Amino acid sequence: MQKWTNDTTCANPKDLLGTSTTSEQAWLKQSLVDQPSVSGGATPTFNYPATGMSGWLCRSVLNTQYTTYNCAANNNNNFNICPNNSSPQGQIFYANIGPNNAPPSYNVYAVDECVDAEGVTGGLVPGYSPAPGSQGYYAIQWDMAGSPPGSSPHIPAQCVRRH
Repeated sequence: MQKWTNDTTCANPKDLLGTSTTSEQAWLKQSLVDQPSVSGGATPTFNYPATGMSGWLCRSVLNTQYTTYNCAANNNNNFNICPNNSSPQGQIFYANIGPNNAPPSYNVYAVDECVDAEGVTGGLVPGYSPAPGSQGYYAIQWDMAGSPPGSSPHIPAQCVRRH
């Protein structure tokens, strides 16, 4: 994020307190889910009537190497083994889409045992109903492009070319 924003306070590893308040306020104004009454940012639009959507959010982080590390006591300062705020923020985004705009296909999946705080491809997706317990890497591909021909179960593609 530092390179994208030219903001040296972004997740500065030397600063265990995290990103500066000024930076957080600037990002809030750019947020897709912000409301103008909160930051003065733009009013978001969540209308995707012809676009299928699936979300993949880490519910837990694989924690086998550091079984004694206490994430809560250390402000979640190790992204390899502690959760971060990307899942709750993702849920805020997806919560604005589903109930009000009804895309043709809409699912948000919890991913367990993510490889790190955002590593959904290495985790397991117990709620992916066509193939419960699939590794995230395959579940995401199958959800978007469909399962390979002849595979069981057959999973139809959610991503459909419309032109």
